[in-house]
Amino acid sequence: MGKLASTRVVDPFVSNIMSGYRRPDATAVNHILPIVDVATEAGKFMDFAADASVIRQNLNRALGDSRKRIDIHVGAGAYSTGEVSIEVPTYDREMKNVPVSQHDNYQSKKDFLAQDTQLLLMEYNVSQVLLTTGNYGTNNTVTLAGAQQWQNSTATIIKNLRDWLWTVALMNGVPLAELGIGIAPKPARALIDSAEGRDRVKYVGKEVTLDALRGWLECKEVVLLNGMYASDFNPEDPTAVSFTTMYDDEVIVYIPITNPTAVDPLAGGIARLEGHPIVTRYRDETKSADISANDDNWGVFWKPANRRIFLAKSVSGLPALF
Repeated sequence: MGKLASTRVVDPFVSNIMSGYRRPDATAVNHILPIVDVATEAGKFMDFAADASVIRQNLNRALGDSRKRIDIHVGAGAYSTGEVSIEVPTYDREMKNVPVSQHDNYQSKKDFLAQDTQLLLMEYNVSQVLLTTGNYGTNNTVTLAGAQQWQNSTATIIKNLRDWLWTVALMNGVPLAELGIGIAPKPARALIDSAEGRDRVKYVGKEVTLDALRGWLECKEVVLLNGMYASDFNPEDPTAVSFTTMYDDEVIVYIPITNPTAVDPLAGGIARLEGHPIVTRYRDETKSADISANDDNWGVFWKPANRRIFLAKSVSGLPALF
């Protein structure tokens, strides 16, 4: 790889790849609160009222009469974005240890490392919003305790899930077949180990899986709420790093939306300024390194007193898994 000029050069090809890239383990960003392109750093997203749920009398129209006119109440929630930037150096000395035929591949992996770092922060910020009970409307959260928790033989796992699905379905006029469920590691483990789960598969020679659960519940998708992060670590002793899971003992019911826009009835999302991220390359002669800079611009937005998502906490009651 030749040395870069001292000027900064935007790499449109890599920028375009990164704009569509999603961190594979970013469950919430990929499924629950999606990325929405916006034209400005601050603005409004649409918030539709429950007009379609109101019984309206006298809609019949006699010959020559005017149609019944109704106003559709549309509010607006605010969003704001901010720049998030990171850069990764590739040192000349470092590249001497990489076969020439692999230089481009090696640089690509470092580009994705920078983008993964950005997207990890995005997923973490989203998780903090999703797991805050005060962000939800009345009847859209529950905390299980004692015999209700899924580690106990008295638990009614499938009933719990059906009840939570119906809560979101009825409040939003959405069929069960269009809903999704996110399950954190502990409830997933409790489900797989449960007698209730095993009883459902013992005659068909299959394992208890999240896909099997999707079939039992007849919903659109069931995904694992994964994602881990670590505090800074000593590169000389990487085995000493300590990891923390973003999600622990929760279940989240949500309405998946494909290719969302700011006028969709969203529970929330990540507003990302159009044209981002932007990957720029430049040369730092003082460090004998080529620099790959990744500039993104986004912010999490959320509809207060949210009724489009249901949060269950302390679901399994299991101790720490690791």
